[in-house]
Amino acid sequence: MDRVESFNVEAPRRTESQVNTSGGRFIVRFFLLVVSVLLLVGCVGGDTGVEDVLFLRLDEQEVAQLHRLDVESGAVVRLTTAVTPLIHYAPAPDGSQIAYVTDEMDGSMVWLIDGNGRSARVLLECPRAECSQLVWHPDGQRLVYERRATETPGVVHLWWLDATSGETKPVLQDNSTISSGGRFSPDGAWLSYVSSPDEGLGFYNFTTGEHTLIPAEMGTPVDWLPDGATAVYRNRDVGVTHGDEGDDHDSHDHDFQETIRLFAYAVATGEVTAVTDSIADDGLPVVSPDGEWIAFGRKLPRTNMGRQIWLVRPDGHDAH
Repeated sequence: MDRVESFNVEAPRRTESQVNTSGGRFIVRFFLLVVSVLLLVGCVGGDTGVEDVLFLRLDEQEVAQLHRLDVESGAVVRLTTAVTPLIHYAPAPDGSQIAYVTDEMDGSMVWLIDGNGRSARVLLECPRAECSQLVWHPDGQRLVYERRATETPGVVHLWWLDATSGETKPVLQDNSTISSGGRFSPDGAWLSYVSSPDEGLGFYNFTTGEHTLIPAEMGTPVDWLPDGATAVYRNRDVGVTHGDEGDDHDSHDHDFQETIRLFAYAVATGEVTAVTDSIADDGLPVVSPDGEWIAFGRKLPRTNMGRQIWLVRPDGHDAH
């Protein structure tokens, strides 16, 4: 099993793993704002504690720039003056800094600016590679990002990035293993990531050095409940359809059908439980900030309709 590298953290060594720390998650993915924007994915907290919305919009030269919307006043402020298109961004957990990525002629660059858009500086240059999908650690000192070499766009690896020094190195010591979709538990104790299809999802604990893999075929990242004890993810399953009323398989016709459901993984015990049980294609889960709900998109089988937005409790109840 791969070992994982770590910045500034002492973690017990195990034969199968050793990690580096960094990462974070900035909550606000529950709200859609319809303005003339290309992309909406972030929020930052101001001095008053009111969360503002970050979004991308084309400037006069049709270059995507980062903007900030004050939710209370409706005022919009442009934060960047990038010469090349801005393709991804991530606000720090406390909103004091924003990391973003620009698409360059021969690769990409990771930048860092203050929350008010000042003091833009290059944090990392990625020649002949796309460095994107930035995720902050809850301590606000480090990030993980996905690195794809231009010559091998289908191969992606997770790297650490120090937000002060710009120091960077692979998350997994064996950098031949595919890794992506890094996510940190809200308490910063765990790093989850997507490994190759035959390995599934990886989980590393920075305190104990525990490093485990669980089967998951979808290649999509998890989301965490606020207590940091449970990760929610999607995976393939088999559903049963009945030809008549009742559940006695010997008394009526039934068929088996592939379905994609949401599952919950308890990192302490390794227990996996189904969150959704319908025959459908359930999309990426997004946990509400208070942990009371999980939002996801659902595509019903044999229909022409698009995805519906659904809510479900973490224990699987009240799905609607």
